Formats: sequence, structure tokens, C-alpha cells
Amino acid sequence: MSGFLTAGTIRRFLRTKNWSTAQATKALKETVKWRRQYQPEKIRWEDIQNEAKRSYLADYRDRNGRIVCIAKPATKRNKK
Repeated sequence: MSGFLTAGTIRRFLRTKNWSTAQATKALKETVKWRRQYQPEKIRWEDIQNEAKRSYLADYRDRNGRIVCIAKPATKRNKK
């Protein structure tokens, strides 16, 4: 969790909640709870590739040097 809980993360939550510390704190606590439950840092390419056949790894990295995964989810439409 230390890689997630940084000064930048807290700043993003504050900015998103219009600098309301109460709202930002609540949202951050909910996010931490979700991350502890689902552990998104443990998701591997094999997991994504098997679940979503319409995803691939880009041949470039983001500003922080992380691998970029492109997903093209399909939407189901109700037939009338």
C-alpha cells in the first residue's frame, strides 16, 4: 500500500473533492478498503488476457515507466 499512499495520491483525492478534507478522507478510506480486498497490484497480464480477449499491452510506457494495457470492452445491447 506504500506505493499507492503517497503525497501525490492524497493531493489527487483532495483536488477531486474540491479540497474538502472530510470528503477526500472518506473517498481515500473507501479506496484503500477496495484495494485491500481486490489487490489490483497482483493482477497479471495472463489474468487480463484470459478474461478480456480484446486487450493488449502497448509498445510504450506511461510517464512513470509503467506498462500500458489497452482494453476494448464490448458493450451488450438489448435487442428489441
